[in-house]
Amino acid sequence: MDFNTFIQSLHKIQRLFFLTGVLFFSSPSFSIGSIVFDQDALKGGISWNASSISEADRIALGYCKASNCKVLTNFADQCIALAAGTNGAYGYKKSISLTEAKKVAIETCKKYEGVECSIFLSHCDPEPTQAIIPPVSKPPAAVVKPQATNSMEAKRQKCIRLGLAPGTNDFAQCLN
Repeated sequence: MDFNTFIQSLHKIQRLFFLTGVLFFSSPSFSIGSIVFDQDALKGGISWNASSISEADRIALGYCKASNCKVLTNFADQCIALAAGTNGAYGYKKSISLTEAKKVAIETCKKYEGVECSIFLSHCDPEPTQAIIPPVSKPPAAVVKPQATNSMEAKRQKCIRLGLAPGTNDFAQCLN
């Protein structure tokens, strides 16, 4: 398996975990985004505040303005950064911290022999608790809000809502 095939496989797995998290843990305040990139043309696009993954992908691809733009990942209510080198190498990172996302994206770009890696695109959505939600007199009958039994469980549920997979470094950082 060559490097590009390996990376594409990782991206497919990551998108599957993201999609699973959105389907089972989404809430009305979710803001879905997408980040796309064309390594050859060094062009990219980013979207946020979309209501679905397909809408986020479509919008980001529309901003890319290159023929080989590929969706790298989707994100929801979190920060993301894409670093790119002048030779087409890239790295990206999703995190609850934009500073960390940018730092790791640049490190990843350099790890893959990126030349002059710098932040190409970045965005940070508000925390779900900071999202502006219009007041309602009572929630619809179909909405069931999980009740956290303790503060650790509340943190765990928040990390899952952010699309982070349990057992990953990002999940562990989210819990702290």
